[in-house]
Amino acid sequence: ALTEGVERFDEDAARSNLTRAQAIQLCKADDQPEGTMSCLGRAGDVAAYENYRAQFTAINEAGDWQKPIFLARNYDPVIFDDTRAIYKPAVPTTAVGGGYAAAGFALFWGIAATIFGFIGGLLGRDRY
Repeated sequence: ALTEGVERFDEDAARSNLTRAQAIQLCKADDQPEGTMSCLGRAGDVAAYENYRAQFTAINEAGDWQKPIFLARNYDPVIFDDTRAIYKPAVPTTAVGGGYAAAGFALFWGIAATIFGFIGGLLGRDRY
């Protein structure tokens, strides 16, 4: 839906002999009274589209090991949900999948050991 809105915006800009950037600047300078027709919302849609396209390109160009780090550093709920819909978990049959499985297991093990160690320490029981 966002892509279609951007395409219509580009068509309207072309009919007015404007580039996308010029049309966005014109919309941002729009000082119509509240409640009247304005293209500020459409300029925001175009900006959001350009941001999402840049993020999508960056995540697709990232290596297999950098993708989760990229998502964590550049968290955006829309991008995260779309990415989660595309990349379904699978059996770790590749080296990358096995690496992710091992890292997840190690992380879970470390968290569980820390929690249970803390609880055991509070109860005063010696392990050895």
